[in-house]
Amino acid sequence: MQQIPANLHLWNRCHECGSQPIVGQRFECQTCPAGPDRDLCSGCYARFLGGLVKHPKLRRGSTLFDNGKHHFREWQGVADPEQLASWLSVPETTAREPQVPNAFLLRPELQSGDDSFLGTYAFAIAHERAPHGFLCTALHVLDELARNSGVDCSVDNPNYTGRELPAIVSKVVVYDAFAPDWILAEAGSARRMIVVPNARTGDPEPFCQRDTALFALAPGGKLQLGKLTAGVPSLGQPLWLVASPGPKGHERRTIPAVVVASAPEVLVFRFTAREAPPRNTSGAPLIDSSGQVVGINVGCGGFSDYYFGHAVHAASIHRLIASSVISAGDQN
Repeated sequence: MQQIPANLHLWNRCHECGSQPIVGQRFECQTCPAGPDRDLCSGCYARFLGGLVKHPKLRRGSTLFDNGKHHFREWQGVADPEQLASWLSVPETTAREPQVPNAFLLRPELQSGDDSFLGTYAFAIAHERAPHGFLCTALHVLDELARNSGVDCSVDNPNYTGRELPAIVSKVVVYDAFAPDWILAEAGSARRMIVVPNARTGDPEPFCQRDTALFALAPGGKLQLGKLTAGVPSLGQPLWLVASPGPKGHERRTIPAVVVASAPEVLVFRFTAREAPPRNTSGAPLIDSSGQVVGINVGCGGFSDYYFGHAVHAASIHRLIASSVISAGDQN
């Protein structure tokens, strides 16, 4: 295995040249929403300053944030070579792949007044505090909606109470991500976003245990509700990321991995296949061999021919639900 550099940004990819991980200085746009088009390596940032690199690289049809006034923050590499080496040394174990039903992995359409924002992934869970269940995703999946509305729910804003973002989310419609034409496969809806005072975006990766958004599901629909495990997965435990690899790959539903770091403040896993996992899988569920949910995927990265992910584990989801403010209407 090649030498591991100390100035490594394991979880980040340069949106211009595609380098992953970024080595050396990383430049993160503070104007664009969280996502794969936010970071530049030092070389591409210098070219951006010289007018040779286009930023932002927006989704087709989007005009948000294309105002020519993008501000970047410089980060030094923070990866610990010894820690990464320990993640590489955890052995893999064999286990039977769990079955994933239709309408479990979801694509959320987040609505705020007349505006609509398509998120990456979400899933539904049963819980005693919500009669119809919760819709779960990563909080940073809502970053485009939040920025468009002037809401800062990051760790940089000490005044965020958890109520500001729910106040502007009017509805969420969810679609079955595994349907061949998923945009036509509406599976249900959520009526309101739950106030979670301790939820935040922007914690240093992979310490992301607050990056969670919850919604009260409306009755009806065709959703398959999952069940949360009780605590933190154990080191070496096999798990699977539930995700669709592309528009023609809906028959493949899980990507195997093994837990390589497990603690109250972190959950890191290593994919067992030596191939890059699908991009843009934030908010997707991680499940164990029984099909129960062990976490919410937050980010992925790679080094050499190894690929990693980090997630909000089930113990943190339980803790955030316990701290949430649920209205009487959501409890009926």
